[in-house]
Amino acid sequence: DVATEGAVHANAAADADSGIWLSTDGGKNWQESSAPFGAWSSIASDQTGQYLAAVQNIGEIYLSQNYGQVWSQPSLNSIGGSWLGIASDSTGQYLAAVMQNLGAGVYVSDNYGSSWELVLTYGNYWGYIVSDSSGQYLVASGGSSAGIWISADYGSSASWVQQTSLPSYIIWTCVASDSTGQILFA
Repeated sequence: DVATEGAVHANAAADADSGIWLSTDGGKNWQESSAPFGAWSSIASDQTGQYLAAVQNIGEIYLSQNYGQVWSQPSLNSIGGSWLGIASDSTGQYLAAVMQNLGAGVYVSDNYGSSWELVLTYGNYWGYIVSDSSGQYLVASGGSSAGIWISADYGSSASWVQQTSLPSYIIWTCVASDSTGQILFA
């Protein structure tokens, strides 16, 4: 499973059983970054590729502020767990991530991933999350029991609304948004 989110100046890809790879020429050539090997499940980038955030399916959140050359872990990593999705606004300042099982829920950061807050818990499976370009609008998929949730306030805990007009028998595994957060897909 490879999850990618392109950037203007740099592209990144993650392999589920190895490292994170970078390309600065539109994918013609790739080099492995210094990120550790792991079960990578999702990568998010700001619009330039300078700020990257990646999550491991069984592991941690990792951040890079220099086009993927050096990676670090924020303080949230004492939780560990099964991270499945991560999203970024166009600047890299606003991040959102979803975790299943232990610590399941939606987590947000408004400071480039330095600190995180658990803002939504509902069920134990969260599949994916996306952001508009500003970070204001977030959409998270929560499997069959949780459904699709939307926030219009940077993921603040009081802003999440479950979309009850969607069929409850569907297992929602992925979502997509345009840059404005107004055109959504699930």
